[in-house]
Amino acid sequence: MERPDFWPDIRRFLLGFTGSGIAIGIYTLISVRPVP
Repeated sequence: MERPDFWPDIRRFLLGFTGSGIAIGIYTLISVRPVP
């Protein structure tokens, strides 16, 4: 039962993509705070 070689790359890409997305979302929420 061999795992394909490209699976770790895909998993790392997905983790990096979601991590950067969350970081960008948090950064925008903090920097673009609505000031009353």
